Amino acid sequence: MDLSELINFLQQLETEGYLTNDVKHTIKNIGIKTKYGPAVLEHLNNNCYIDNNTFEDGSAPNQILNILVDNGDIENYLKYIQNRITLSSLPDIGNLYECCNMNKVTLQKLLQVEGKEGGRGVGKGEIYLATLFQDVTMRPEAKGDLSWNGMYLEVKGSDARLGDRDREYTNFEESKLNKLVIACQIEMSYDLIHIITSIANHSDTQESLPIAIQEFCDMAYPYATKYDIHFKYLSDSTWVRNYLTKIYFSNYINKEKVDAMIFINTKRNSPNVNGNYIKFKYNEMDRLVDYKAIACGKIKINDLDPNLLSPPKKGFCL
Repeated sequence: MDLSELINFLQQLETEGYLTNDVKHTIKNIGIKTKYGPAVLEHLNNNCYIDNNTFEDGSAPNQILNILVDNGDIENYLKYIQNRITLSSLPDIGNLYECCNMNKVTLQKLLQVEGKEGGRGVGKGEIYLATLFQDVTMRPEAKGDLSWNGMYLEVKGSDARLGDRDREYTNFEESKLNKLVIACQIEMSYDLIHIITSIANHSDTQESLPIAIQEFCDMAYPYATKYDIHFKYLSDSTWVRNYLTKIYFSNYINKEKVDAMIFINTKRNSPNVNGNYIKFKYNEMDRLVDYKAIACGKIKINDLDPNLLSPPKKGFCL
C-alpha cells in the first residue's frame, strides 16, 4: 500500500465515522513509536541495561516505551537523557517527580513498572531509577538489582521488608529472654520492645538482660552488626526501638553486601507523598535511624522482619 492509498483509506474511514479521536490517537502513536522507539530501546539496552531479560516475560523495555508513547512524552524523554541527570545530584531527601522535567503522569506510571526475574519481584523503583538517572543501571550480572556509580543500590518501595513475611523466632520458650520474662513475672507479649523495657525495670537483670538480648539478636539476625548494649538505656523504649531497628537493617545490609539504599513511597493512593524518597550509604544508616529518618514497624517475636515505614516528607531536616 502506497501513501496515497493509505490517505484514501483513512479519508474513507473518516467519512464513514470510524475515524474517532481514539483511533486517530492510536494511529498517531504508532507513527511516533515507529519514529522514536528504536532510539529509546537502544538507550535502554545499551545505557540502562534494561532489555528483554530484565523481566521473565521480556516486557520491561516495551512497558517503558508504551508509557512514554501513551503519555506523549517520548520526545521529552529523548531530550531529557541528553541532560544526563544523575541520582548523585539529587538531595538525600526529596520527591522523585520534582527531579525530572517530564509529565508527572508518565513518572508515576514509570514508578509502578514491575515484573519477575528468577522468581523474585523487580520494579517499583528499580526500573524508574535506571530509566531516568544516568549513574544508575540494572546490574547485568545480578538481574533485578541496581548499580549506582559501581555501588550495589538496594531499592525498597512502600511496605517492603528486609526479610520474610511473618518470620518467627524459633523456640523462644527456651531463650534466655523468655526465662527472664518468667522470672520477672511479666505479662507475655510478642512486642520485643515491651518485653525488653519491662525486664529492664527490674534492677537485678542488669547483667543477664544484655546477655539475653545478644543471644536473641545472634539467633534472629546472624549477620547484624554488633552494637553495645547499655543496661541504663534498656528501659527507654525509643532507645530500644532504635537499637533493634539497627540490628534488623544491618543484618540485611551485611548479608546482601548492600552499598547504598533508597526507600521510595510507591503508594498510588497517596498522591501527596507518592514519589517521596530518602537515599543513603550503608554507613549512614545508624545516624538516620537515630534521627527517625528511616524506620520500620515494631519488631515482634512472631514478625522479625516488619514493614519499612514511609520515607520522611520533603523538607525533613537531618
